[in-house]
Formats: sequence, structure tokens, C-alpha cells
Amino acid sequence: MVSEQDFISAFQAYHDALQDPSAQIDSIRPLVNDHVEQLISKLPGAVVQNAARQRAMTELDRIEEMTKKKAEEVAEKMPAAEADNWEDSQEEQAVSPPMLFVEPESPEVGSHFSVGFSGSSGDNHAWIGVFSPGSGNGEHQGRWNYVGGSQNPGESKVAGAVTFDGLAAGEYDIRLFGDNGHDRLMTSTSMIVSPLASPEPEPEPEPEPEPEPEPEPEPEPEIELETTDMSIADVAEHLDTLKLFGEKRRFVESLSGDAFDFNLKIEKMEHTIGIGLSNDFRGGYTCIGTVDGIGVGVRIPNTMEVAVGNEIFVEAKLLEYRSVVKRFEFEHL
Repeated sequence: MVSEQDFISAFQAYHDALQDPSAQIDSIRPLVNDHVEQLISKLPGAVVQNAARQRAMTELDRIEEMTKKKAEEVAEKMPAAEADNWEDSQEEQAVSPPMLFVEPESPEVGSHFSVGFSGSSGDNHAWIGVFSPGSGNGEHQGRWNYVGGSQNPGESKVAGAVTFDGLAAGEYDIRLFGDNGHDRLMTSTSMIVSPLASPEPEPEPEPEPEPEPEPEPEPEPEIELETTDMSIADVAEHLDTLKLFGEKRRFVESLSGDAFDFNLKIEKMEHTIGIGLSNDFRGGYTCIGTVDGIGVGVRIPNTMEVAVGNEIFVEAKLLEYRSVVKRFEFEHL
């Protein structure tokens, strides 16, 4: 059962992560959004879920804007001669309890998942590992990455996210270490990889008398979208000029009533997943490629037959921008 405290904990984690001067909002906010969406999906009824979603997004936007405003006020008051001391004090104030959270909360077998973290040591050799419960800190079986996102030391991060390959079904421990060793364990959490549900055979229904044919309802008229003059490159360029995640989200939502035309060479195909998919797209694929050097994913109907390497003409509506994978998501019209 989801409680109000679960939402408060998510808001607090986002607030703490943004206290780090080097925090990347575009990397952290999508993970927090997805975590909050998981909580909302457990609430009863669409009306309650929509109300909770609106309140949650407003609160996350408020935290983001409040943090930005505070940083600007501190920067204005900071004397130039005290810059070094101010940076030291900011680092001290930025210390927050280390936290880990997994997105999605219970990944499916073989599906990639991300581990969000905050309050790390700041050492670029800090690392995150995936372990079987009860195993030693050195028994990660190669399932680990530095906080920079790979098995090569990179950028030092106090907060961010690391992506891992899919796992077999079962329970796992996620552990954050503050340096290149096995002794400085900062925090840990656990997750369960859900097995793929095998469909149960449906019992054969008993024969029923044929009902009298009813007149078929007239189909609702489809809403025709106007083709926009903006290209995907134009959208990406304008998105880069926006600083706050809330501003970016509202800009993308403002384009939801427009249609985009473009050619896409399919480089990769993934099963389309998500909550509330229509019958046209349930069980279908998402085609992934690039348009003018920009990552694009297009949900296609389950009746459309394409393959990797095909080049297709697409007329689609914009759904969202996934900053974690730097990709625009569209739905085929």
C-alpha cells in the first residue's frame, strides 16, 4: 500500500540530490519522475492517480525552481575574493546521506535497469555493484560500474544514475562503495527481478445462444493533427536553451498536438512497453534510429511489418523526450 510518506521520501531524495553543485538535473529528474509514477500506479482509480500526479509534478517543479533561485542568490552575494572559501563551504553543505533507488522498481528478466544515487563520496573511483543476497563485497561477478557509468574511471559524481544490463529472475542487493575497494560500503538497497509471466491457457467457453445483432456504433471522428513546420533538430535546439526540467516538459507537451514527418533508418527494435497502451500498439515494436544526428524512437502499430536496416517514412506525434537516453519518443499516426 502506498502512503503519503512514500511520496515525501521521493521529494526529499530529489531535494538532497540537487544540493550537490555538480548535480545533473536532466539525469536525476527523469529517474525521480519514473519512481513517482511507479508510486502513483499503485493508487486506486484514474481520478486519484491524476490528482496525485499533478500534485507531485508541481512539488518537484517547486523544489527545482527553489534550488535554482537559492543558488542564484548565493552567487550574487558571494564576494569575488572569497570564491575559494565559498566553494569549500558549498561542498560541506552539499553532504547528504547516501541513497540508492532502482528504476524500474522491479525490472523484468533481461531488461536494462538504472540505479539512481545521491550522497556519494565524490571519488571518481566510487562504484555500484549488483550482488546475490548474502554474498561478499568482492563477489559481484562482473556486475559493477563506476559512478561515471562504465568500468573505466570517469567523471566524479555525487549524484546521478548508472545503467546495468538485464539479469535473471531473483532477488539482488545493490551496493554503493565510496572508493576503489570493498570496505567503504556507503549504502545498499535490494530489488527483485520479476520472471516473465507465462500466459495461462484460457478455458474453452461454453456455447451460448447467439445474441441478436446490435447496430454498430458509429466510430468517433479521429482528431487530425496539423503537420508542424518545426523539424526534430529545431525542437532539440530549443530544448537545449531551457534550463529547468519543468520548462522542458511543458515545451514538449505544447507540441503534442502537432504531427512530424521524417525519414528514419531503423538501427534497433525494442518491444513497446508502458502503461495505458492502446490495442493498436500493445505487443508491437519501437523502432530506434537517428534523424539529423538526434536519437529518435517511434512506436509503430502491431500490424506494421518492418526490420532493422529498413528506411521508413514516418508521420508521428511527439510523446516525450527521454533525457536519460537522449532520445525523442514518437507514436506513429
